[in-house]
Amino acid sequence: MIIEQLENDHENFTTIERAGLIDDLFNLARANIIPSSLVFNMLNNSHLERAYIVWERILDGINYIEQMIVTSYSNFDFYEQWHSYLIDLIRPIYTYFD
Repeated sequence: MIIEQLENDHENFTTIERAGLIDDLFNLARANIIPSSLVFNMLNNSHLERAYIVWERILDGINYIEQMIVTSYSNFDFYEQWHSYLIDLIRPIYTYFD
């Protein structure tokens, strides 16, 4: 339900609340309390986010995921797909702040 609200109108939450929610989602997924798919569902809407502190939390979470990928997978094709996903994820905010 919270993710749906973030998808529909993320500005109903303050910047600090959004940063905290994102941080919580990453941490809950890391602890296997929620499925990782919820984190990726939330990331699908990150193109709407403009707040630095929220992006800081997103990038911290992504960094953890990337470290897990690097240490767990030796498949270059998988890493290449991950890298492509990250470019698509970050491009809108990069373009916005050009």
